[in-house]
This record gives sequence, structure tokens and C-alpha cells, in this order.
Amino acid sequence: MGSGPMTLGSNPSTPANFSKKPMNFAQFLATHTWILILAAIWTIPWKGVALWRAARNRSVAWFVVLLIVNTLGILEIIYIFAFSKKTEEEEAPQPIEEQEIPEPEKIVLDIKGEEKAEEKTEAKEEKERKEEEKSDLDEETSKG
Repeated sequence: MGSGPMTLGSNPSTPANFSKKPMNFAQFLATHTWILILAAIWTIPWKGVALWRAARNRSVAWFVVLLIVNTLGILEIIYIFAFSKKTEEEEAPQPIEEQEIPEPEKIVLDIKGEEKAEEKTEAKEEKERKEEEKSDLDEETSKG
């Protein structure tokens, strides 16, 4: 076919980049930064919503997995649409109910009232003593 041995770079149908040394991942990202930016724009909103739902549902295991594992939004989308519970509160936020706070008890020091209470107890004790004396006298008179 041709006048010499066929090499990879000599065939006009093969691209010129094919004969060069392959790029490593760092070189690829350095020359194609738009892919990294596009992946971030796609992933960050999905991850944010999924983490918010996991925290709201108090699902610690899902929160940790979604925080650590990066699947370019695939795991986040699966969690949002398949595993997260959509509660009625999420659909229509309800106003916060006001709790009734009981009135604090008023503590009043009534010194005059305390004096009256002491007088009442003293009067009661004196009355009881008189009744005991009377009952003792009645017993003595009935014996004698």
C-alpha cells in the first residue's frame, strides 16, 4: 500500500492527538476547567437540598453519607425523591402556636396577718388549757 512501514502517527485518518502521550487527570482538569465548574453548579444545589431534608427528618446516617459521598448529585436526587419523607408541615408551613404562660405567683409578706395568726394560735392554746382544767375539775368533783 505505501512505500514504508506504517506507524500510528503516519496514518492521515487517525487524529494527531492520538499519537501524543496521554494526559493525566490534573492536566485534563487544567485544560478543561469548564467541566469542573459545570459539575459544581449541578451538584451543590442537589447536595444542599438533600442535606437540608436529611437534617429536617433527623436522619443522621443519610446526612453523613450525603455529606461525605460525592456522586455528582445522583445519590442526592435518589434520596430527595425516594427516601425523604415529605411531611404536611413542609408543604404548608403552619404558624407557631403561642403557648400560654402562667402568671407568676405573687408573694406578699403580710406581717399583720402573721401576727393575727399567732394571736389565733395563742388563743386556741389558751382555750384548750381552760377546757383541760375544767375537765380535770369535773373529774375531781365526780371522784370526791
